[in-house]
Amino acid sequence: MAKHKSILDRLHIIEATHKVTKAMSMVAVAKREKVKQKVVHLKDYYEPLSQLFRRILSGQHHPNLAPYFAHRYPARTLSIIMASNKGLCGTFNQMICKKAKRYYKSIVKAGGQATFIPIGLKALYYCQRERIPYKGDYVWLADKGGIADITKLSEFLCASFLEGRYSQVTLIYPYKYGHPPCQELFLPFAKPDQVVEEEDDYIYEPDRRAIATELMPQMVALKLYRHLLDAQMAEHSARMVAMKKATDNAEALMKELRIIYNRLRQANITKRIIEVASALAAE
Repeated sequence: MAKHKSILDRLHIIEATHKVTKAMSMVAVAKREKVKQKVVHLKDYYEPLSQLFRRILSGQHHPNLAPYFAHRYPARTLSIIMASNKGLCGTFNQMICKKAKRYYKSIVKAGGQATFIPIGLKALYYCQRERIPYKGDYVWLADKGGIADITKLSEFLCASFLEGRYSQVTLIYPYKYGHPPCQELFLPFAKPDQVVEEEDDYIYEPDRRAIATELMPQMVALKLYRHLLDAQMAEHSARMVAMKKATDNAEALMKELRIIYNRLRQANITKRIIEVASALAAE
């Protein structure tokens, strides 16, 4: 009976775990769909604006924007790590932290300095554990960051780069679930292609330079926001898959335990029947 009870206790624990993992998988699906809608809406706005911005920049010299494209020797690097606040998403955060660790070691080996901006508690804990210099003012953006909050971060990044406090700004983020984390040079920008336009049906007021100067901070914020949404999509996808696998494993284990319990129960019933039959035969 003690063995029966231990199996039943274990079965009840696994059933409770199964309910939790199944619920977390469904929540991850709902959150992913919510972020997906944000990505679709941002795409409808970002892509036409990006095309217009490239059209304005192409074939024109913009002295006000020249600092955004100024490449320098990477003596001091400011790097943003986008991870998650919570675990239970497989190797999602582990892969990002390993990528950041390799990148930090390469900078130090080359004689440079690096400061990280962790987004997400997992990235913050990694910086604290590895004793990497960091600025922890934007950790909470992983879950609750909106375009207004991202704009503040982009303004800080642009100011730090343009004032010469950092020679470059990089991003380490998960582009898509199932793919390795990306490492991207955020600032300075790549120089625009010098293309000759066939026709330009746009009328620019007041002029191209003024519009480009006004659009540049918005483009920086939108680009950063797009990467943040990509990271959130990858996080929810990873958690959905991890919880789905945990749910499947729990179901398989419950099935196995039920078979074991039923076999023990049947053996116990058979044993009692034999005992009764033997007692009747002895009489």
